[in-house]
This record gives sequence, structure tokens and C-alpha cells, in this order.
Amino acid sequence: MAAAGNATAAADKSMTYEVQGQKYVLPPPSLTKPLNSGAEASGLLDTWPAHASCHTVPDSQVLLTKDSRLVVIDDESAGRPNLLPKPKFLEQLEGYLKRELKSHNVTEVAASTIRLQIHREVFEYLIEAFKTYKPLLAAIKREYEMMIAHLRDEIRRLEPMKEMLWTLSQECDQKIMAIRAEEKDEMRQLRSLNLGLREKIDKMHEQQHDLEQQVETLKAELTDMQQRYRDEADSRKLLVADMNELRSQQEDMSIFKKAADSEDSGEDPVQLRIGLNQAKKSQADLIDRITRMEADYSDVVPRRQFETVSAQFASMEEEYGNYKRDTDKLIDEHRALQDLYEQVLKQRDQYYTEAEQLKGTATPRPEWERCGEYISGGADRWKELSQGKRSDELVDIILQEMSGLTTGEAQMLEGLGYDEKVPKFLQHGTPVNNRRMTKRDARIHIREIWDARKREKDEQVAAYETGDAKPLTPMGDFVDSLFRQIYGIEQIRVEWAYSFYDALQRYAQDERCQQFFSVLMGTMSEEVYWDDMRTLGRLLDAFKTKDPSGSGLLDKTEFAEVMREFFPGRNDDKFQELTDVAAQELDTDGSAKLEFDKLFMTDDEGEFGAFLKDVKKLLHDEKEKYIAEMRKELVDISADKLTPDDCIRAFGIVDPSLDPTKQEEYLRWIFNVPNKEEDYRKAGPLDIDTVCDRMLNGPIKRMGKRL
Repeated sequence: MAAAGNATAAADKSMTYEVQGQKYVLPPPSLTKPLNSGAEASGLLDTWPAHASCHTVPDSQVLLTKDSRLVVIDDESAGRPNLLPKPKFLEQLEGYLKRELKSHNVTEVAASTIRLQIHREVFEYLIEAFKTYKPLLAAIKREYEMMIAHLRDEIRRLEPMKEMLWTLSQECDQKIMAIRAEEKDEMRQLRSLNLGLREKIDKMHEQQHDLEQQVETLKAELTDMQQRYRDEADSRKLLVADMNELRSQQEDMSIFKKAADSEDSGEDPVQLRIGLNQAKKSQADLIDRITRMEADYSDVVPRRQFETVSAQFASMEEEYGNYKRDTDKLIDEHRALQDLYEQVLKQRDQYYTEAEQLKGTATPRPEWERCGEYISGGADRWKELSQGKRSDELVDIILQEMSGLTTGEAQMLEGLGYDEKVPKFLQHGTPVNNRRMTKRDARIHIREIWDARKREKDEQVAAYETGDAKPLTPMGDFVDSLFRQIYGIEQIRVEWAYSFYDALQRYAQDERCQQFFSVLMGTMSEEVYWDDMRTLGRLLDAFKTKDPSGSGLLDKTEFAEVMREFFPGRNDDKFQELTDVAAQELDTDGSAKLEFDKLFMTDDEGEFGAFLKDVKKLLHDEKEKYIAEMRKELVDISADKLTPDDCIRAFGIVDPSLDPTKQEEYLRWIFNVPNKEEDYRKAGPLDIDTVCDRMLNGPIKRMGKRL
């Protein structure tokens, strides 16, 4: 007995487990055993396989396939015989689990809401079967369910923050890129200015070098001229002295001759010979001196030419001094620009460092006014909510709006039931989860629906040629069919359908959401949208006709001329305004050519540019003017109730060119008689406001001029 007690104590002591480094002790197994043998038989779980608790035979295996998928393979699918029988209740639970997984096509081991729900149901059956362990198992299941719900709430709460952080990151990157682009432009300008100054300095250095060469040449010429001037002066002095000496000799000869004449007539031959020799000697000296003077003064410059050259030299020397001062000034300016350039480089590096720091720490000021386009109630309600609020308070308001906490909207949407008046895609009886679809997602869904609807219309046109044409599916049924194609699981389809319906109501201030919601609910004709698309298509064809070369470019005069021909009866100011809007949208930078093809492009939400928005507004204004004329005539015809005959009389006055077939189509829409087999003239009378509203929301437009 003591040994048995020790074994029991040892077993109780070893019942521990460890989670994240912390040990927990389970209660001893002896405490969970019943007090008598009868309770013991009902409170203990049988081990399986029966009578073979020492053998462990795996019932199923998880294998990785070649395409990287996890597949559960049990003994039966693997072809292994089941040698040890299972308890019947276990076989029933496993059979139910396999059938449910196969029926919902979720046999693969992967995260799935359907798989979780199936296993949850099996676990519920297991809890209900074991009465003794039901409280404990139910508590364990409740803890798991609480944790799963908590994690779902955390994921739902963090998803908007993830989108916001991504948006803020994109805005920061764009601003940094803009700052870098501005710095690049400024650096490019400074670099080009620096290169220009360097070229100017090089040119001035060349001019300075040329002037120095000229000065050196002039100095050499001046030195040569001074030497020649001195030689000439010396030669002139010698010549004057020789001339004076010859003049004195000539005077002596004349005196000697007069004295000889006054004497006896007889001449002394000796004296004559001496005089002759002396005269020949003097002549030879004079010839020698003249020859020497000609040789010495042949290259002498005249004084007048010397003075002229001296004046030119002085002028050039003065110009050289001016050029030198200008060169020194430019050198100083160049050094100052170099210093300024180095300062700009330092500032650029400092700003770049600050920008990098701000990228990680600072947050740019958001454009809070844009939030008014995306919350319920529009810009007016956003102005009331954001009045006097700080940025953190505005973030809280946005998060509350996204989660529906401030508007009082529930996280679940009530099902509208299965009534015939309920659109087919909304026919559901139980509450569904509200996914809080954003405005962008709603507009993308609208674009996809219109694109799919266009494909159906094109197929219908092709079917008319073969004679197999069928009427178009109602918009509610068409949306239901499209959602079933996109979302294969019924629960997900219903959630997205109701979320889309809720988004159309919340963003009713948006033109595209409001138009599609009216078409979906039947208050607006679908042809209103298609008529606008056909009109814009004809306008594009008109531009292409004006451009036979196919270049896709028109000057502003041709552009305005096309608009004038397409919308006759309008003043030129409106066409000039539309032309200016188109040029501003294309950002032509002063160019006279407009690339009209780009004006007809849309973004991923199917949104048009400013030009096409103004064109659609122009079409809407013309339609309102047409309906105003119809209203005036209808009031004159009958101030109370209006019949189809009254509308026919008004159409005949306002639009006499209206085709009878088109007129019948208009009246069937106004008096809600879509069946062509019924006589629309027998429709019940309507009040004038209802008639005008139906005309405004129908495919009604002027066909000709009023008489």
C-alpha cells in the first residue's frame, strides 16, 4: 500500500506543463477520479484502439504535394485496412466531418472560415456527448472563441491604419522627390552659371594675353624707334657742322678770289695748283660725309610719325590698364561666386540631411478638407465635425467614421428579405456583416458593372444580326449575377452586396454613386448613362474628323470650331471657356496644339477629367432647359393632372421634330408602361412634378428647334 501511495504521489507531482518559460501545475489525476466504481465507469474516457492502448496507430497524415499544398490522407484514402475498430461515436463524428468538408469543397488544410465552422460544430457534438467534461470543454471553447473574436477586431481596427500609413508614406515620398527636383533645378542653374563665368574668364585671359603680346611688341618697336631717333639726331648734328664748315670755306674762297682779282692780272700757277688740290680734297671729304650720312640716316623716322606712334602707344597702354582692372574685378567676382557656390552646396547638404530626418520623424500637414468627400453627410457635415479640432482629434473622428461608431451605424446590416420589390442581389433574410466599403471601392465596383453591362449590350447587338436577340437583364438581376461570378461563396457575396448597397447610400452626394443608385432602384433610366456615353463618343469622332492626318492634335481655333459645330446655338464665350479648360487639363505650357485623345481617358474609378465634366454639365443644362420649357407648356395645358395626350400636345409645341417612335418611348418611361403590348395612352394621370422628375431621370432630350 505504501508503494502504491508513493507511485500515486510521484504521478501527481509530474503533472506540469510549461508556456513561454513559465511552469504550470495541473491538479492530480486522483482528484478527478469518481468516488465509487459506478461513477468511475461513467467518468473516465475509454482509450482507443480498445484493448490496445499500448499501440499508437495514426488515423490520418498531413502530406505536402508537388504543387506545395497540404493534403490530409487517412487510412481509408491511403488504402490501409483498419485492423483496430474505432468506437462508433468516433466513427460518426469523423464521417460527418469528412462529408461536410467535401460538400463545401474545403478538404485542403488551409485557413478557412468554413473549415473552422465545420470543426466547431463537430466539437459542439463532442461536448454534448461527454456530460462529465462538458463544463471544462465548453470553457476551453469559449476562451478560444473569445480570442478569435478579439483577433478579428484587432485586424479590423488595424486595417484602416495600415492604409493611412501607406498614404502618408506616399505623400512624404512625393514631397521629398519634389524637394530633390527643386534642388536639382537650382544646382543645374548654378552649374550652368558657373560654366558661363568660367568661359567668360577664359576669354578675358586670352584677351589679356593678346594685349600683353601687343604691349611687348610695341615696347620693342618703341626701343628701336628711340635708337633710330638718337642716331638721326647725332647724324643731323654732324651734318650741320659739316655744312657750316663748307660754308666758311666757301666764304674764304670767295674772299681769296676777290683778293686775287684785285691784284695783278698775272696769276701764280703754284697757288692755283695748291687751291685746286685743296678744293679736290674738300670735295672728296664732303662726298664721303654725304655718303656716311645717307648710310646712317636712311632708316630714321620723321618726328611727326614718331609723335603719332607715341600717342597710339599711350592710348593702348591706357586701354591695357582698363582691361587689367576689369580682369581683376572679374577674378574677384569669380572667387565670390565660388564662395557662394560652396555655401549653397553646404546648405543643400544640410537641407538634405534635415529632409532625411524629417522623413523619419516629421509628419506633413494633411489636407483635412478632402475628408469631406468620403464621409457620410459630405463636406458640410465634415465641417461641423472638424470645427476647432486638433490633428489627433480629427484622426479619432475619421477612425470612428470608418468604424461606424459616430454615425450610429451597426456593424451588421439587416437583411431586406425575399420580397419581389427587393432587388435580387439584396434578397437575404438574416443580418450580414457590414464591410464598410470605401468610396473608391464603390466607384470601382460601379465601373466594373458598367463595363460588364456594355459587354452584354454588345452581345445583344450581335444577337440582333443573327435573330437570337433577348431583352436586357434588369439591372438588379444583372448585378446579382455579376456578384455571384466574382464572389463564389454565398455568405461573402451577400456581405459585399449589402456593403455596396450601403456605400451607395452613404456616398449619395457623389454624382456617379447617386446616378448608379437611381438606376439600380429604377428611379432613373439606364439609357441616361448610355446616352451620355454615346454623345461623348460622337464628340470624339468629331475631333478625329477634324484631324484627317491622324496626329491626334488640333490647335485651339480648330478645337473651338468643333465644339461650336457640335453644340449649335451656344455663344462663343462658352466654347472659349471649354477650350481653356481643355488646355489647362492637358497642361500644354503655352502650346497652340491640344492632344484631344487624352481628354477622353478615365482613371481606374472611371472618372472623367475637368473638360468632359464641363461637357456633361453642358448637356445636363440643355436637358434642364428643355424640361423647363416642357413644364411651362404643361402648366398651360393642365394645372392639375396630366395624361399622355397632354404630354403629346406639349411635345408637339416644344419639340415638333420629335419622332413618333421616340415620343412613344418617352411617354412609356414617364407613365411607367414598359410593356409594349399595353396601351400607354390609357395610363393613369400624374401630377406635373412627377412628370418633370421622370423626364429629368429618363432618356429625354431635344431633337429639333421649337416652332
